[in-house]
Amino acid sequence: MNAVRGFKEALGRARGCAPELDRILACTRVLTCTPAIDRALARPRDLATALDRNLDSTVFTALDRDPSCYNELDQALGLAIVITIDIVYGLDKARGLACDDFPDHDAACDLINVLDHGRLVALALRRDLVRAGRRLAPFLDKALQGDLAGRVTAPAKGLVAAASRLLPVADRVRYHAEFSGELWEIAVAGGGRCQQVRYAARQVISALPLRFAVWAPRRRKASL
Repeated sequence: MNAVRGFKEALGRARGCAPELDRILACTRVLTCTPAIDRALARPRDLATALDRNLDSTVFTALDRDPSCYNELDQALGLAIVITIDIVYGLDKARGLACDDFPDHDAACDLINVLDHGRLVALALRRDLVRAGRRLAPFLDKALQGDLAGRVTAPAKGLVAAASRLLPVADRVRYHAEFSGELWEIAVAGGGRCQQVRYAARQVISALPLRFAVWAPRRRKASL
């Protein structure tokens, strides 16, 4: 019961941070921004709104009613953590632009203060999500004890799905199939939950560099 209570407390703090982060990023719409900064903030704004909505979804309120939902919760937590990392990356990019290319010093300072506040809230949100995941882990391990050898585990599936969602829309299906195929090969070879999750986590970490690598040739072609 203490673990369940700890999970709910950590998740409750995260759910409290999400709407605050959404409001902070919404405030950047009324601040003076250059077109480049506005473009850099477009994705973090959309992600913050989606994260606020997702953390209020039924998957995060089902624990009392359905103890079998641990796998689904773990996937949702993993995706939410990835989203917060992406938001922090976008805020850092916008801050760099504000420091380097903003013509109005006072307006730049105002925007930077808001971005720094948003970054702190996003990091606090990520910390609480990670804590919630740690509290959930013992229940997830019990739920997975009956998995057959060679079966791809739910956390690894969730991370692979999250990695593919970070890529451009046109490439998601192809890379999701590639990641899933490699994950299946690991499972067939006898790789357990830890090995599968490590592989899937590496794909999440490399997804952002891969996204820019995929975009680069298209940008060059479009500029011709």
